[in-house]
Amino acid sequence: MFDFDPTMPDFEYPVRADAYRNLRAGGLSIRDRRTDSDTYGEVIDHVDRIVIDDAEVVVYAGKRQLVADGGSKNVHAMFRGTAHVPSDEEYFHPMKAPQRIGYDVDTETCFHVDGEAIVGADRVVIDTRDGATNIAGVGIDLHQN
Repeated sequence: MFDFDPTMPDFEYPVRADAYRNLRAGGLSIRDRRTDSDTYGEVIDHVDRIVIDDAEVVVYAGKRQLVADGGSKNVHAMFRGTAHVPSDEEYFHPMKAPQRIGYDVDTETCFHVDGEAIVGADRVVIDTRDGATNIAGVGIDLHQN
C-alpha cells in the first residue's frame, strides 16, 4: 500500500477518474477527470487496487506505438469511469462471473478478453498487490467491427 502523500489533492471517492499502471512507482495512478475540478487532469492518488464502474477503455494509439517501437514509457492505456478503492470483499456481484482482461503493449493495440477487443465494461477491477497487473471485468462491451 502507498503511504499518505500530503502533496496529493484533497478529494473523496467515488470520483470520475482515469486509472493506469504507474511503471515508475509501481501500483496505479488515479488521474482526476472531473471537469469542474481544479485538479482536472492531475494525479490525485496512488493505490494498489481500484474499482472502475461504467468503465471505458482509452488507448492513445500514437503513444502506444512509441512504446512498442522501444521508445520511452508513457501513459497511453487506461480505464476511465467512476473510481473507488474496494474493501477486501467488494469486487463483483456474486452472480456475475468476471472475465480476465489482457493487454500487452508490444503485441496488442487494445485491452481484450479472449483475443476480442473491448471498449468498456460495467465494472473493472485492477489489482497490483502481487506485483503483476491483474485486470478483470463484468458486463464487458466488445468492439464492434
